[in-house]
Formats: sequence, structure tokens, C-alpha cells
Amino acid sequence: MEPSLGLYSIFAPIAKALAVFFLWLAAITSPAVNVAPIIIGSETKPESASTSTEIAEPNVLEIIEEKVEVEKPKPKVAEKETPAVMAETPVPKASPAVLIPQATLNEKVRGALINIICTTDRGGSFQPITSSGVFIDPRGIILTNAHAAQYLLLSRYAPQYGLSCVGRTGSPAYPRYTLDILYLPPSWVVANKENIIKENPTGTGEFDFALLYVSGAVGTNSLPSSFNYIPPGADEPSLDKSIPYLLAGYPAGFLSGIFVQNNLYASSATLTPTEFSTFGEDTIDLISFGGSVLAQKGASGGPAVDSEKGELSGIMVTIANAAQTGDRDLRIVTLAHMNRILKRTEDVNMQEFLRANISERASDFSRRYATLVTDLLIDVIER
Repeated sequence: MEPSLGLYSIFAPIAKALAVFFLWLAAITSPAVNVAPIIIGSETKPESASTSTEIAEPNVLEIIEEKVEVEKPKPKVAEKETPAVMAETPVPKASPAVLIPQATLNEKVRGALINIICTTDRGGSFQPITSSGVFIDPRGIILTNAHAAQYLLLSRYAPQYGLSCVGRTGSPAYPRYTLDILYLPPSWVVANKENIIKENPTGTGEFDFALLYVSGAVGTNSLPSSFNYIPPGADEPSLDKSIPYLLAGYPAGFLSGIFVQNNLYASSATLTPTEFSTFGEDTIDLISFGGSVLAQKGASGGPAVDSEKGELSGIMVTIANAAQTGDRDLRIVTLAHMNRILKRTEDVNMQEFLRANISERASDFSRRYATLVTDLLIDVIER
């Protein structure tokens, strides 16, 4: 006898909620710090935190997420509940750092830069979405933001929205590669899924990273035998504000959709840190660089490279609000933060993650997380 539709309608939501609960247990072994949002590449004021007053029947998924929020520790943050700024620590005087020539570093960084653009053939909620990323492995592995990779996730696991994402290189950016998801922290989706329907999403930068990989070539392009890349750093960043970083990306905040698709150019700038911030107590999770031409939508996900070591120190993630780019506060989320998240959730750091078989890593993410986190985004989109 076939099971009745009545029983299915009762147990299906419960099964889905239980699956999300186990996803949360696997992905979040340490609760996130509750800090006020910072505008992500936006030019409007950040939205204040809000709570729902709508009365509805209890939902198991909402109860689980509310439990996560309640159990977060009271954050130790600076005034106005921004990520805590680390106290000034005297840096011992040493011999002047030997820096990589700016022209040499700029050429290397731009050679590893990639633009990720997602478009839809069905119109609706999704306009052209553009972001930046950086190759961090010669096999074609890309580091970018989770808030950009979520659209690639939808293109891969929710074809009903007609989203198509490609990787573009050069200046102007030219379509070259098809892309796929390698890893995205499920904890980021749980905490930020509501942003998928917002024109000007906000966030703190915590957990906001993702790994993609080149899965093929676009059109008549061929795949290189090896990709230009920037090696990810393994150490905690220095608190020395005199060490410059080279940042690069594809800023598109003042461009129309047509220009983004046909005339998007890379930009780069050499900047020195203005501030170090933490989501915890003594870790360097965010580095601020003040205002720059890169403080625009589209540049997020682009690399920040230490001019002394030539290593990737982080990727651009948030922009504090201001009308002019020179008055904004461009921030990067550090590789050290990503290493801590990966170690906590996957028991490896970034370098150990990259030493594994990439096909196996991609299959593991697909099997453990992909459908569940995609369903979280779909639930928000379909409300």
C-alpha cells in the first residue's frame, strides 16, 4: 500500500527541519559574534537590526535558528557594536622591510585576478551580479566572498532561476571559464540568507568567504596547463601599519549593467592599514584600509597581498558607508580568519584543504551541504 499524502505532509517538514538541524551542528561548532552590520559595497546607510512581530504557527527551522541566536555569547565589541578594534600594540623597531617592487607585485596580482559575473535569462529578482576573486592554486581554485558564491550555488543547484555564472579575466573582463562550488561555509548561509533578496545587503564579514574552481572553458577558449595564482598566507597578519598591501578587483559601483557586461576594467591600489579588528578577543579578523577607488560594489572578493611576503593576506569584504569612495572604509577579511573557520568546521586550514583531491572536496561539499543550504536560500526567495 502506498503511503498517504496526509502522512507525507506531516512528516516532510519535520524531516527537512531535522536535516537543517544536523547541518547546523556540523557547520557551527563555535557560535558567531553578534556584531552590527557593515554595508557590503553599498552607498546607502546600513539597515538597523529588526525583529519580526508577525504572529504565525511555530516553525521548527525558525526555532532552531532562534536557538542559535540565543546561545551566542554576549559580544565584546567597541562602541556602536562594530567589530572590536584591537588595542594599539607597539611594534618592535626592526630593519626596514624589503618590499617587492610595486610594478612587479601589481603585475603578479592582476595576473591572478578574476571577475565572476552571474546573469539570468528570465529577468525577475536577479540583475547582473558581479564580484571579484583571486586564483590561489595553479589548478584553478578561486577564493572569493560567500555573498558572491551564493549565486553560483543557485545556478548549480536551483536551475529554475535561470542563473548562469562565468569567470572572466583581463581588462576589460572577457568570459573564459565555467565555474563550480568547492566550499562555502554553511554557517554563513544560515546567518545571512535573508540578504539574498535585498538590493543593498549588509554583513560583518564573518564567515564571508568561498572556494570555487574552474570546471571548463567558455566557447573556443582553452584551459591553461597552470593558472597564475597568489599563495595564501598561513600566519596571523602583522600589526605593523607601515607595511603596504596591494589590493585589486573589478569595481562596478558606478557602472550600468551594459558597461559591467562589456567594459569592466580591473583596478588596483597600494594601501596601508588604518585599523585592525576582531570578532573574538585577540585575533586579527578584519583589516581596514580607509577610502579607495576599490571601495565599490564588484571589488569585493578581490585580493589583498602583503608587499613584503607576496602572499595573500585576505580578500575585500565590506565597505563602511559614505557617498564618496575616498570617504569610505574598505575592509578585508583575513586568511587567518578563514583558517580558523576551516579548522573548526573541516579540521584543516586553507593550505591543508588545498592539498587534498579537489574532485573529492567538491563531491564532499555537494553531498553534505549543497542541497540543504540552497534550500535555505530558496525558502527566502519564494516567500
